[in-house]
Amino acid sequence: MALYKIDNNKIKKVEIAKFKNEKELQALCEKNLEELFQVRFIDTEFPFADEYSGRLDTIGLDFEGNPVIIEYKLDTNSAIISQVLFYMDWLVNHHGDFELAARNKLGNDIKINWDNPKMILVAQDYNKYDKYAVNQIQYDVYLYKYIYYGSKEIYLENINVKENKKYSIGNQQKTTENPNKYERKLYEIEHHIDKANDNVKSLYNELDESISAISDQIERRIVKMYIGYRTTRNFAEIHIYKNFMQVLLIDMKYDDPKNLVEKVPDTFHWSLNQRINIYNEEDLNYAMNIIKQSYDATL
Repeated sequence: MALYKIDNNKIKKVEIAKFKNEKELQALCEKNLEELFQVRFIDTEFPFADEYSGRLDTIGLDFEGNPVIIEYKLDTNSAIISQVLFYMDWLVNHHGDFELAARNKLGNDIKINWDNPKMILVAQDYNKYDKYAVNQIQYDVYLYKYIYYGSKEIYLENINVKENKKYSIGNQQKTTENPNKYERKLYEIEHHIDKANDNVKSLYNELDESISAISDQIERRIVKMYIGYRTTRNFAEIHIYKNFMQVLLIDMKYDDPKNLVEKVPDTFHWSLNQRINIYNEEDLNYAMNIIKQSYDATL
């Protein structure tokens, strides 16, 4: 992606630069995990052994409490899919090792949720086979492409958003056939909208279409507690009740002339701590302007 600098109405292309090595890229990301990926840092170069052996570049915990592995590549790497499977297989079968490291870093009262362990890959690019294959893996894997510019800007893009924008993510449960193999329990949209009355069901369908129309890079994720919409991070999480919807939003100052956005109580410990309620069509139209502001904050 070309980047241009404007100076006195003159446009000059900013040249692409390179990191000195993989560690420089890793160190930059680790210092900014929460801003870049909404992940809390636990450890770097985390060693593991057993029937496995190796080191994980970065381990962390997202704000839903899910374990995260992050790996970095300076350029395209053909072994990326086998590495994903190797690392994720270790993770889901070694809860104790990860939880010990997490509690040592973040405290004994930290919530760890094994519903949706995930892996984030950061590289200059990926080949077409990796882009296809990664979506066939049962685990949640995010491919991020970066461009580093000589003017010290970095561009980061999640490039493996599925075209239908409808991820169904849920609990991973041990199978009876193989107790060491984990399979994802999927949640369908009915898990949420079946509890709503006809008015709220109609409102949700309209809201879903409006949010999805903002950008084709938006991913919809259906989890047990909510329906989430994200780019590099969640910008809207919808909780559906019988008579209304509640939308959780990024913590920021909103252009909100009606003062309908309110702070979520700290005792909830939710990663998105602003909320707005939708009861009718007028509320929905107003909320979409607020949701768009939350989306813009992820760009």
